[in-house]
Amino acid sequence: MVCPFSCQKDKVNHKHSDMIGDWYHHTGIGLYYSISIFKNGRGYIYEKNANNDGLDTQGRVWLIKDDKLIFSRFKREQFSIDSYPSVATTIMIDNFDTIQVGRTYMILDGHYFIKNE
Repeated sequence: MVCPFSCQKDKVNHKHSDMIGDWYHHTGIGLYYSISIFKNGRGYIYEKNANNDGLDTQGRVWLIKDDKLIFSRFKREQFSIDSYPSVATTIMIDNFDTIQVGRTYMILDGHYFIKNE
């Protein structure tokens, strides 16, 4: 049997409920990339770039497989999970992001995403 794109993947809210929430990564001054994962497993991606353009996706289901967070079949909407959600025990600085002690973060594609709490 040939399975459609999502049949061999798990909904992120079933496998890693700690990923539910709004996450952001600053890419410059006033520029950022954010992902939202809702309790029902759906969510979206938003990006504010230097041209003041915003990439806003339609709501879809977030999937997870083999340490990949998957929003669609397009590479730009798939993330390698380098570190699952953790709580910072020291202050960490990653380019335009500063993660304070006690804040929740995860690392996707080598970039720190901070949970909006």
